[in-house]
Amino acid sequence: MTKIIFLCACIVLYKLVRNVINLLKIRYYKKQYIDFLAQKESHIEQYAIQTVNLFKQAGIEDAFIPISQPVGFGQVANFNASVFTNFPSNKLGFVSPSLDMFEKATGIFRSRIIECFNPIYWIEQIIFLPKHILLYIGLNSENVAFKISNVILTFIWWLLGISFSLFRTAFLDYVIKLLGSLK
Repeated sequence: MTKIIFLCACIVLYKLVRNVINLLKIRYYKKQYIDFLAQKESHIEQYAIQTVNLFKQAGIEDAFIPISQPVGFGQVANFNASVFTNFPSNKLGFVSPSLDMFEKATGIFRSRIIECFNPIYWIEQIIFLPKHILLYIGLNSENVAFKISNVILTFIWWLLGISFSLFRTAFLDYVIKLLGSLK
């Protein structure tokens, strides 16, 4: 029992430390970006990839800014420019979405830190473990395959949970016998 409590404490501590570090990083990168905009000494160009990766870890999607540029001979090129690809940029159209992304990421990491201390969050994680695993591996929750997989895996998860709670002693005896036969 103490091993399970220790494992749970390690998971909570890992989630807490990871999100505190991400929060501190995003605040630092935001300060560097604001210094960059104010034309002060800044190193945000060195941290551009890390900043975009933190935005992605927070689940923030890329924004696209419509751009029109003259290309000569009376022609104009129209396209949508990615904020992630052009980060850091001090062009007017990119500043507001970039600052919004910093604010969203700060809020998301702060929220994840608070989740570490919320028992309802952890109960939900255990109850809906198959769904969270499918989301973690990157399946789209709107996809039919996701929904079918979620139903099947959730049924198996609950069946195993109920079976284990009903036949716990028989299961543990079987595991002990199995491990004893491996010697």
